[in-house]
Amino acid sequence: MDRDERPVRPVPSGLSAAPAAPITSSGPLTRRESEVLGLVARGLANAEVAARLHRGETTVKTHLGRILDELAVPDRPRLIAWAWEHGVVTS
Repeated sequence: MDRDERPVRPVPSGLSAAPAAPITSSGPLTRRESEVLGLVARGLANAEVAARLHRGETTVKTHLGRILDELAVPDRPRLIAWAWEHGVVTS
């Protein structure tokens, strides 16, 4: 199935910036990917996410690439919008 054809299911409301359970779409995100998504949606840069999670920046970039693929979102700005629209983070 083409990346643009995969359905995106909404994330359950009430999730914090670092949800405890994996987010599901066409496939589940890992717990770490869910954490990365929450931090990116809050506006943290890759280096800041890496420092917060005690991981390398390359690892964060790898997680982001997988998140974009799994959620069928084309780029970081749209990923941030998606996260806010689907309740991954709240104000």
